Amino acid sequence: MVSQDQEEFHKEYGGVVPEIASRVHLEVINPLFKRLMEKTRLSVDEISLVAVTSHPGLLGSLLIGMTFAKTFSLVYKKPLIGVNHLVGHLLAPALSGEAIEYPNVSLIVSGGHTELLHVKSPNEFTLLGATRDDAAGEVIDKLGRVLGLGFPAGARMDEIARKGNPEILKLPRPMINSDGFEFSFSGLKTAAVLVLDRKRRTKLRQKDFIASLEAAIVDVLIAKLKKAVKSTGVEEVNVAGGVSANTLLRQRLYEWCDRDKLKLSIPPIEYCMDNGAMIALAGYHSYLSGNRDNMSLDCVAVADWE
Repeated sequence: MVSQDQEEFHKEYGGVVPEIASRVHLEVINPLFKRLMEKTRLSVDEISLVAVTSHPGLLGSLLIGMTFAKTFSLVYKKPLIGVNHLVGHLLAPALSGEAIEYPNVSLIVSGGHTELLHVKSPNEFTLLGATRDDAAGEVIDKLGRVLGLGFPAGARMDEIARKGNPEILKLPRPMINSDGFEFSFSGLKTAAVLVLDRKRRTKLRQKDFIASLEAAIVDVLIAKLKKAVKSTGVEEVNVAGGVSANTLLRQRLYEWCDRDKLKLSIPPIEYCMDNGAMIALAGYHSYLSGNRDNMSLDCVAVADWE
């Protein structure tokens, strides 16, 4: 896999800086494409479709990718299709080589998103519920910053949590028993920060704190997934996004789906984060279903997802 991340450019700020992100996109997109073509040994003639993220995301970064894709499409006369970044995540589990079955209940869980959907096909889905405030991965990243673990903190916190005892600290599970499929993680974040403020006067160990935090988040995610499966009657569970790489979440998902005879689709670890392969796959399915962005290059970047 040919990849380029920006973590080194953002870590000193404790989060992604939109202006820096767009500038780095501009600097690396041409060299990255060249490396990709060299590694895959593809020629331009072998490319039959250009898929590009059109929404949602940071507008500056989206515009860089969109401009590159439009230019390539125009120069080489290739069809162009804009892709919803979240639809890419919905299809990422198929990058394991195993087909996703439909209908399914899908959870997209990352630093920017926590959405639960009823998915009937690669291009047909209904939003069941989303977070009212912080995304699950956002809580992990913010607490990781407070703990001095850098940004993004997910992988490091996961490693530490595996050595801890999640039963040591009882943190809240917001909205776990509420009606509907919405999430809320801001209360959990506040409670965890208050615990850290008191930590100086206690003997609470970091590994136990992080294990307890992850357990609280995973409990809520699993509970909402179970409720959605029961409500829709599906037998397929699909989970994607950066947090789907979390060890505890994956373990709990496999245990539940094995016990209840459900089929679980989840991406390989390397495809949990944002990646071009999932966008290519989503563009392919969208094109097969008849969607087209005409050669006037009418496709535009949009920051939000309605």
